Parts: sequence; C-alpha cells; structure tokens
Amino acid sequence: MMLYIRLCLFIGIWLFNAHCLADTNETPTTTPTPTPAYLPEQALEERKQALQTEIDALQAIRQQLQTQQNEWNTIKDHIATRIISDQEKQDAELAQQEAKLLLDKYNIAVQTLSDNLNKRETEQKNQQAKLDALYQQSVDTEGRAVKSQHIAELTDNLAIQAEIVQITKAQLETAQQHAAVAEQLADLNTQRFLAINNRYNAQSQQQLASQIEQHQQGYISQANDIQKQLNSLQDGGKSWQREFLNGRLQTIDEQSQQAVRRLRLEQIRVSLKYWTELTQDSPINYKEVASINSIHNELNNLQHQLQQKISVFQQQQTLLQKRGEELTGQEKQLYQQTIKLLKQIESHLQADLALLPPLLTQITETSDKLEKFYTQQVKTTLLKRRVLPNSLNEWERLANDFTEIPSVFWQQLELTLLNFKHTAESIPQTRWSMIGLGVAIWLILFITLRHYLTYLFLRLEAMAEHSFAVDGFLTLLRLLDKNAYSIAFTGLFALFIWFAQPNLTSILFAFILIFPWIIVKVPLNLAWLVLSEKDEILPKYQRLYRNLRWVIMVTGLFIVITALAHLIEIKEGATIWIDTLFMIFLSIIVIPVMMIRRQILLFLKDKMTLKTHWLLILRFVSLVIPLTILTVSFLAIIGYINLGWYVAKTLSILGLVLTGWLIVQGVLADIIYLWKNYALKYSQNGLLWTQDIIPLFHRLLGIALAVVALANFFWLNGWLNDVAMQEGLQHFANYSFYLFGIPINIKNLILAGVTLWFVFWFGGWIRRVTYRWIYINIIDLGVRNSLSVFTQYVILLIGLLIGLQLMGIDLTTFAVFAGALGVGVGLGLQNIANNFFSGILLLIERPLRTGDIVNIGGNFEGTVTKLGIRSITIKTWDKQDVIVPNSRLIAEAFINWTHSDHLLRLTLYVGISYENDPHQAKNLILEQIRSIPSILTEPAPTVTLWEFADSAVTFRIDIHINLQTSSTLTTRDALLFAIWDGFKTTGITIPYPQHDVYIKASPDLANIKL
Repeated sequence: MMLYIRLCLFIGIWLFNAHCLADTNETPTTTPTPTPAYLPEQALEERKQALQTEIDALQAIRQQLQTQQNEWNTIKDHIATRIISDQEKQDAELAQQEAKLLLDKYNIAVQTLSDNLNKRETEQKNQQAKLDALYQQSVDTEGRAVKSQHIAELTDNLAIQAEIVQITKAQLETAQQHAAVAEQLADLNTQRFLAINNRYNAQSQQQLASQIEQHQQGYISQANDIQKQLNSLQDGGKSWQREFLNGRLQTIDEQSQQAVRRLRLEQIRVSLKYWTELTQDSPINYKEVASINSIHNELNNLQHQLQQKISVFQQQQTLLQKRGEELTGQEKQLYQQTIKLLKQIESHLQADLALLPPLLTQITETSDKLEKFYTQQVKTTLLKRRVLPNSLNEWERLANDFTEIPSVFWQQLELTLLNFKHTAESIPQTRWSMIGLGVAIWLILFITLRHYLTYLFLRLEAMAEHSFAVDGFLTLLRLLDKNAYSIAFTGLFALFIWFAQPNLTSILFAFILIFPWIIVKVPLNLAWLVLSEKDEILPKYQRLYRNLRWVIMVTGLFIVITALAHLIEIKEGATIWIDTLFMIFLSIIVIPVMMIRRQILLFLKDKMTLKTHWLLILRFVSLVIPLTILTVSFLAIIGYINLGWYVAKTLSILGLVLTGWLIVQGVLADIIYLWKNYALKYSQNGLLWTQDIIPLFHRLLGIALAVVALANFFWLNGWLNDVAMQEGLQHFANYSFYLFGIPINIKNLILAGVTLWFVFWFGGWIRRVTYRWIYINIIDLGVRNSLSVFTQYVILLIGLLIGLQLMGIDLTTFAVFAGALGVGVGLGLQNIANNFFSGILLLIERPLRTGDIVNIGGNFEGTVTKLGIRSITIKTWDKQDVIVPNSRLIAEAFINWTHSDHLLRLTLYVGISYENDPHQAKNLILEQIRSIPSILTEPAPTVTLWEFADSAVTFRIDIHINLQTSSTLTTRDALLFAIWDGFKTTGITIPYPQHDVYIKASPDLANIKL
C-alpha cells in the first residue's frame, strides 16, 4: 500500500514538472497571420488524463496522511515508554526528509503552474484582441474569404486556449491542495521524528547511565576493600603504607567521578549536536534556549572545580616530595608509587579540563545562534499577518475548509469514543476494583465535606459582624453548594481519567464537550449569589443579571467553538478565520460589557463600604476586560491574530493577578484589624503596636505582596526564562538619557524612585515613633519634637544618597554639582537657603517651640503651631495663620512669653476714691484674687499702692497664670468682675476723672455787680 502511494506521488510530481516544462517551452505567436491550434485534441486529452492522475495522487496522499495520523495518535502517548531501535529512528528520519522533499517539489510545481497560467491568460487576451481587430478590419470582396478563415482559426484557437486555461487552473488548484496536504504530512513526520529522536536519545543516555552505574558499583567495592585495609593499619596515621592506600582510594574516587563527568559530557554533546543542526525555520522554544544557557553555566562551574582539584593535588604532591627526600627501602617505593598515583589523577583531570574550552566555545556560539533564531521566530510569529484570499479559487478553498469541519469534528468524536472504549476494555479486573473503591471513597468524602461546610456556613452567617474574608468565604461556600453535584461528577470523571489514562487529545476533547456548562454555570451562579437577596434577584439588579447572563452564555459558546477549532485537526486557514470571528464577536460585546461594568461598580458602591482608593483600584481592574477585548478585536481586524492572542493572554493574566492581589489585600486587612484588636486587649503597649508597629508590618507586607504579584505575573507569562522578553526588558531597562551630563538609565531611575518613596514614608514613620516612644522620657516636648525631626532628616539624607547612588550618580561627581549649586545659592537662591539654615539653627538653639506664645516685632502675637524647615506658623488671637520666614526670627528680636516656662505675669491697675480706706481696699482685692482658681498662689500675687493720682488712689495688681491650663482673657475678666462686686458690696467707689478749680479772691472782683 505504501509503495503504491509513493508511486502515485512521484508520478504526479513527474507529470507536473513535464507539463510545466512543456508550457514553458511554448512561445506565443506574435505575427498577425493566423496560426494553427496550440495543441491537438490528443494533447488536450493527455492533459485531462494527467489531471485525473494528479487527483488520484491527491487522494492517495490524503489517505497516507490519514493513515499516518491515526498511527501517530495511537502511539504518541506511549512513546515515552517504548524501546526505539536504530532502524525505527532511521525510518522516521527518512520519512521526514521525504515529506520535506515532497513539499518542496509541490511548492515548485505550484509556482510554475501559477506562472504558466498567467502566460496562458495573457495569450488568451492577445488572441481575443486579434480577433476583435479582425472583426473591425475592412476588406474588399476578395479578402473576405481570407478574413473569415482567419476568424475561424482564431476562434478555434481561443476555444482551445480557454480549455487549456481551465485545465491549468484545475491543475494549479490540485497542486495547491497537494502542497497543503504535503505540508501537513511534513509537519506530522517532523513531529514524529522529533519525538522518536528525543526518546532514542533519552534511551541511549539511560543505557550509558546503566553502564556507568555498574562501573560505580565496582568502584565502590574496591573503595570498601581499601578502606578496610586502612582501618586495619596500626601506625598512628603516619606510615607511607597509609599514604599509598589513601592515594589508591583517591584514584578510585576520581575514576568514579570521571565516569560521571564523561557521561554528562556525552549527554551535552548529543544535545549540542541536535541544537547545532537546528536552522532558522526549526521550531525553537524558550526552554531550549534556557537549557543551553544552563549547560553553559554548568560547564563553567565544572571547569572551576577541575582547576581547584588540580591545584589541590599539586599541593599534595609538593608536600609529599618534601617528606620523601631522604627515604630509603620500602618506604621510598611506597612514596614513589603514591606520587605516581597522584600524577595519574592530575593527568586525568588535565585531560578532562582540556575538553571543556572547545565545548564552551561551541555552546556559546550555539547559544547565540539559538537566541537569535528564537527572538526572530517570536517576532515573526507575533507579527505574522492574516492574508485575505486574493482569488475566487482561494475563497472557494476556504469555504471547502469550513465545510470539512463537521466531518473532522465527527471523526474526532468517533476517535475519542473509540479511545475511551478501548481504554475501558483494557483495564484489568484489579484496576476496576480500585476504581470502585476510589468512587466510594470520593462519594463518602464528598458527602462528609458537604455536611461540614454547611455547618460552617451556618455558624459564619450567624456572626454579628462580617469581615471581608468572611463575606468572601460565605460567597464561596454558597457557590460550592450550588455546584455540588457538578463537583461530584467532575471528581468521578477525574478518577476515571486517572485510572484509565486515555490519550491527552481524547481527554481534552471530552472535557470541552462534557463541561462547557462550567464556563457558563459557575459565573452565572456567582452573579446570582452576589445580586440576589433572600433567593430572589432584586428588581433594580434584574437588568444587570440579564445582561450578564446572555454575555456569559454567548461568550462561553464561542469559547467552546474556538477551543475545538484549535484541538481538532482542521486546516490552518479555517482556524485563523474562526479566531478572527471570535475576536470580532468580542468587539461587539464591548458596549454591553462597559454597561455591565458601570452597573457592577454602582452595585459595589451601594452594597459594600469601600474606601475611595479601593473604588479607584476596582475601577482600574474592571477596565482590564474591555481593554483586552478592544485590543484583541482591533488586532484581529487588521490581521494580527497571533499578536491578538498574545495580548489577550497577557492582559487576562494581568487581570487574574490583580484580582488575586486585591483578594489577598482584603484578607490581609482583616488580619491586621484582628491583630490590632488583640494588641489593644492583651498588650501593655497596645497603642505602640496599633499606631506604629502593626502599620509598619502592614506596609511591608503590602510591598511584599506587590512584589510577589509582579513576580507571579512574569512567571505566568513565562517571561522569567523567555530570552526574547528578557532582551526586550533589558533594552527598556538599560535605555539611558543624560541629566547634567550624567548618564541615567530607566532601571536605576525606577529603583531610585521606589527607594525614595519608601525612605520618605519610613522617615515619617520614624518621626512619629521617636516622638511617641523612643524620646518619651524627654519632658520638654519641643526638644522631643526637634530630635524626632532631626532623626527624620537623617533618614531622608541617607535615602537621598542611596537614591542618587542607584541612579548611577557618582557622589564624587555630585560634589561638583553641589559646588555649582552653591554658586546658584549665592546668586539666586540665597533667600531660600537663608530660611533653610535659619530653620536648622532654630531647631538647634530652640528659642521657640510649638505651643509657645510669641510676639514678633509688635506686629504678630499668638501661638506657634508649626515649625517648618523654611518658616514657622503662628495662629493669632483672631484665629489667623501668619507665616513668618525663619530668617526674620534669626535677624530680629521677638518676645517669647513661654520660653522658659508656661507661667505668665498679668498686671492690672485699679483706682479708688480718696474718701475710701486704702487698707480696706487692698485686703478686699487680695481676697478676690484668692477666690479665682486660675490665679496661681505660687508665685504669690501682690497688691501694691502704686500712686496717688489726680482723681484716685491707684493700686497695682500682679498675678501669675499657667498658660497651659488658663487663659489671660478669662482670668482678667473674672478678676475685674470680682473686684467690682467686692467694691460695690463694701461701698468703695471708683471715682470718675474730676478736676477742681480754685479761684483766688481779687479786690476788683468785689465791686463787680452781677
């Protein structure tokens, strides 16, 4: 059968080439005279027969492809356990080469036939133009007969040309189908050869390892015998017999290690041979590139170890030579034999070391080549654009590919059922017993776990207060309860797969067909649980639920169709267009997805008490889905299918990682909340833990979670070992720009930014902790605040220096910049610098503190509320905030009422009438002073007769108050009212200002008559 198929293939190829050469050798007629027919009827018949032969060969090669596909599907899952013979490997390699040769020949035939078809169509157009010209040509009566003859001949020629063109089109279409089938056959044989070759290499390595293991056993036996001889010696550990036996023991040990090294080097050579034979068109994945880089590092380490061993043995020989210079007799012989053994070990190590440099050079060259090939393949694959059919035949072939999908689907379904049937029939009776036992154990475990989860659900739901973790866990329990039977069935199916072990294709096909409802049911149940209340969807959420339901159902259907298209063996063109249709469908649902997103955010805002930053994070995360859909749809529309899938995968993983990060953050917040409550309840320093230590751990854990989330994002995308992605990231990270003539790259800039952010946050935390706890024994709050601020400045300075170092700025170079900055300060920044250094002096000298009452220049009086690095803030009695530059406080005098203490002396003046008793008035004032609780008794208040004024006898009253507990205004008010009331009660009066005028008597005035 195989001989007949190959004979048909080569006959078809020969006929293609023969007809192509025949068409190429023909030259069209260019003379205006009529020409005979291009081919006789017999030649046309031969072309038709050749076409039929080609169609028969096409059927044969399709049959061959189907046969080999079935054979490969049968053996590929068990090839890892088979014994591959040399003949089988050679047959697989020969079949691969023949398939590639066949594909090349058909591609040449397609190109040749395409050129011939263009020539034939051009000739046909030329003949038609000649015929049209003859019809329009005017001739006399004698020339009409010749014209009619010419027209008849041209008409016959056009008819023959049209038939030739149709036959050539059919041949071209058949050749294109041949090429497509030959390409599938080449891919299948390449896949088969790679699998067989890998198994053969692994098998060879296992055999070699087995041989070495046998030699190892012999070495171990010899080493045990020598060790027994060493243990039997009674020489105090100093005889040359012991040195000789130790040398033999070292020789056996090195022989054993050399066998292992040689095995590993042989394995590396086999792998290197395979990698060296790869071309730019060979499929290469990032694991192979990572593997060869790992081998390169392994050989470098081996080279270093061998060099160290050689050095140790040379030192050992030198030491023994010093000891054996004056030996004689048997000891000298033992000494010489020991030196000889050590030199043999050294020579073996030198020989192994000499093998490594050329191998390392070859591996380096191969690694560079593979990295280049892999990077180019990744770029080519991602940027490969879908090509639209450019002819009617290609559109028809695409339609035929779609019409073949149902038959391929039913064929795969039949193969899957047949595989499950054969697998079930091949299961022995003992394994069926194990399957039954496993089913029983699973069902018992399932029922027990369901009862326990129900009990746990009732207990958690009865709690008075639900945290984020509890609410999430309750939703998960409800979701598990709604899908309990589905989980049970899934477990049973998994048990059958585990015990029966059918092939992977059948498992995936069955999974896609049996479990499509998982894609639909679980999200629908989750939406129902979130939006329902008392087992019923609330009216205001019914529209949201309906939108979610149809979007999830239709999307699930398209996902199943697309997954099946990638699983079953259908034409690549049909698969690409199914991907395109799926992505275009995704673009259609962007608008309803955005509407659903808006409604979900409104729902979360109503149902959950979320902080503003959490709402912002949810808004950002929820944008990942529509952005993914839009990006993928746009790339699909313009033809970049592979790039669209890659972007979709990357953004989907990003959404998954962000969702997981948000969930873990919520759980962490609940844990922190419980920890704070526990600290307040059981710790003596509860405030220290809740205000400073626990928030620090919370922030550090948050940073660690962000780093883990980023690492998981890279790991899930496969970027940690992907050379192409690492190269791209390195180019981005190492992109440099210049700042003040200093080169700075993106990586260092990001590290410096993160460092400075953390340092600024940590500096604020250090300031709070030092003020509240570390400097708690310092009574002066101002000094305590200054020390905490200084500590913060030290942390910020250290962080700034670290950030500059990470940015790549050399601190010695920065000194030049600092000098230039000093010139700038002297010229244009002197006011800012003056205020800055004045602020530092204020912190050192402490002329004022936060809370002091000051009067600056007689213009501003009030309480100091803030000491800044540039200015201070004073809140006046009118509740106005006055910002005063620090330089003014240094340059000018100001009054600090509370610099040394918080005591303030208040002086009042009170006058009484001359008719009142001043002794009584003084005693009364002292009594009223003692009645005011805000007036301090120490220092004692004083009442002094101050002066005899024009209208009153004036007393001076000096009292002291504590500004931390009292106010000057209220104390003054209370004292004056008390003195007024006391004077009124005792009849002491406060005189009005008055002036008596005494007129001296005059003689002239006595004669005046009034």
